[in-house]
Amino acid sequence: MTIHSDFWIHFKSAHKLKNKDVAKIIGMAESSVRNQTQPNNELPRWAILAIYTWMQNKSN
Repeated sequence: MTIHSDFWIHFKSAHKLKNKDVAKIIGMAESSVRNQTQPNNELPRWAILAIYTWMQNKSN
């Protein structure tokens, strides 16, 4: 599991999101979100941006 994956899990939990919710928001299939955010892979840029924004808002 990468450190990004750990942040992704916390991000989804904090926002009460499931892969289905994320898929609907970004216009992808749920299976695509699940495949792109597997713990053994680097996160896609859209997920990193979501985490970055969340962390910035948490610190303010």
